[in-house]
Amino acid sequence: MEGEQEEKPDKCEVGGNGGESSGEGAPDEKQDAGRLKGDANGEDDSQKAKSLQRESAPARRDAKDSPPVGSAAKHASPQSSSKVPVTLGPSVLWDKDVEDAFVAACLKVLNYSTRKDLERRTRSGTGTEDKGRHDGCCPPVTASGSAQPCKHLHGSSHSACSSARASSSSSSAATEGATACCTGSPPHGRCKAKAASPDAPSQAVEKPAEAREESAESPAASYRGVPLPPVYRFQKDADDHLGALLDEWTGEEKLRQIAAEVTERAALVYDNVRAKGEAEGLELGVPEEKQLRQDVLKEALVREIHARINSELRRERLRDCREGGLLANPNGYRDGPLSYLANDTIRDLMKEGVAVQRGFLGEAMRKKIWNEIELLEYDGRFNEVFSQTLHDLRKDYMCWMSSSDLDRENQQGLWQLFKAMQALPFELNKKASLCLQVSWVFQMAMFRADGAYYKKHIDAGYDPALDNGRKVTAIYYPNAPDWKEKDGGALRVYPRRRKEQQLSEGSAAGSGEAKAVRDIAPAGDVLVLLRSRDMPHEVLPCHRKRFAITLWMTGPAGPGDDV
Repeated sequence: MEGEQEEKPDKCEVGGNGGESSGEGAPDEKQDAGRLKGDANGEDDSQKAKSLQRESAPARRDAKDSPPVGSAAKHASPQSSSKVPVTLGPSVLWDKDVEDAFVAACLKVLNYSTRKDLERRTRSGTGTEDKGRHDGCCPPVTASGSAQPCKHLHGSSHSACSSARASSSSSSAATEGATACCTGSPPHGRCKAKAASPDAPSQAVEKPAEAREESAESPAASYRGVPLPPVYRFQKDADDHLGALLDEWTGEEKLRQIAAEVTERAALVYDNVRAKGEAEGLELGVPEEKQLRQDVLKEALVREIHARINSELRRERLRDCREGGLLANPNGYRDGPLSYLANDTIRDLMKEGVAVQRGFLGEAMRKKIWNEIELLEYDGRFNEVFSQTLHDLRKDYMCWMSSSDLDRENQQGLWQLFKAMQALPFELNKKASLCLQVSWVFQMAMFRADGAYYKKHIDAGYDPALDNGRKVTAIYYPNAPDWKEKDGGALRVYPRRRKEQQLSEGSAAGSGEAKAVRDIAPAGDVLVLLRSRDMPHEVLPCHRKRFAITLWMTGPAGPGDDV
């Protein structure tokens, strides 16, 4: 409902703060993905990067006769120094040297600041934002090329990590280390000191010749002669699945897998930017051209990785929603009677797809919940949803919590609310046979009184590309009971869209022409239930601070959907 919506792959715009590319200007011949990396690879790889322009993509003069890079078959050039063809994507065939040049360019642009930006975007709205703020992720690289886990508890300057790296390197590399350690941001004091005093005596132990040679050839230090930034580990602990996915998708193997899509995405943006600039009479010099290529490649790469990880997470959630071991079996519920929902509430959910129950917990409990969630706001626990803010989809802030995160003594209101809402899948299975699963993770959203909104969307869908396993959405409003129409922030619900309609029209949420069936004011102590796959909805602009606490109950499509 008022939760996150999976970001779909899209065109990108230089700078990372805009939405899709405007699409203005037809792409010109020979301005394809290889040109974006001409200088990003360094001087030694410039010729290989230029060959990528000539060899990896067909001429784009006529769109009807020139399929996009991602779907075109392109074979090895007879002029290439390598005779080993490499298949990228479904049907793209590149020379190995060209592919290696692309991977080297990607690894180079994935510096510290780029990786932090990628992590911020990917973790946003997932409940793992705090892991992204931990900077203990620049472990020193050993002679064998493997990274040792960083044990330091340090701040944003990551000086402890730089100290560990500096102490394990020779004094001759200290000057270069200052730049490498702080790629993408101003050097911190320790690196500046090392750079200013390259002749200072080294306290490091000289490595054996074999170790020095192995370290120099390690992928963690360089790739085909291109120096790489220090190792950045996204995975912060054994339970950090999202961090593990980020590490996997920024590795060499996955970069080769997405090469075709990244080059096509980057080429489109590059051509559009150039065309718009020329239309406005702008001329790019050599430095500007170089920076543009690198920026476009970096943004295209970050967006492609982000989209791939989102897609993988959605598939995992869809698999999990069919896991029978997670079924909320009412016979196994031991925390009291399953009587939170009125009969009319269940009937409306089943027949209409949306139900409203007022007085869910009582006014005294509502006040406690409001005070406790407001303290979370003051404590800075709410985060902006970066990826969806980028697309102007929503303007709220969110925080993820489960019962285990609560202080039972000081958060009694939230504890009682979580307990009641966690009973809902058991009760609905008992009274409506929906095959819902146990749910325990809550999203708390805050809409500021500055016109914050959440545009029309749907929480799931029947199309396999959209189905994330959500079946019933439960939202509780702890806001003041005297909520007025002028305060805005109503939950606007649109007509129910069943499976057949969604699949036949190729759209889950439907067009913007549909008329709303009702507006639900977010007044205090109101519980709203929605069929996640069926009910498009939006949050109208808010002119008064508004909180919403959401629990998604997952389950397979089918049982109860045809009612």
